[in-house]
Amino acid sequence: MLLFIGAAILVSVGSVLIAGDITDAAEWRRSAPLLAGLAFTGGFWFTADKSGLLRYRAMAVASMATGLVLWAVGEGRNYDPVGYYLLAMGGFMLVAGAAALIRFLRRNPVLDDDEHP
Repeated sequence: MLLFIGAAILVSVGSVLIAGDITDAAEWRRSAPLLAGLAFTGGFWFTADKSGLLRYRAMAVASMATGLVLWAVGEGRNYDPVGYYLLAMGGFMLVAGAAALIRFLRRNPVLDDDEHP
């Protein structure tokens, strides 16, 4: 896991080196969603390996894609794209959690008090 986060940091530094001036703070702000996306990708992928649930792999892919898109269209004036990243991932996790809850409730219906053994 730490190796993946280290690789994410190296990718962010590489993107700043390739895309612009390393001393320009705007380039570092522009790469912030990329770093966040790759770091969360590692966490979701690790969770998917440990739990075996496919939804965490989907979250890892969505995290990487969202980070890459926001990095590609970002301007670097402020940290707003990081907020957009977190908002997008929060929405995705809300939908995934609601789907998991609905699936659980359909498989395990709630019994009335008079139906208990």
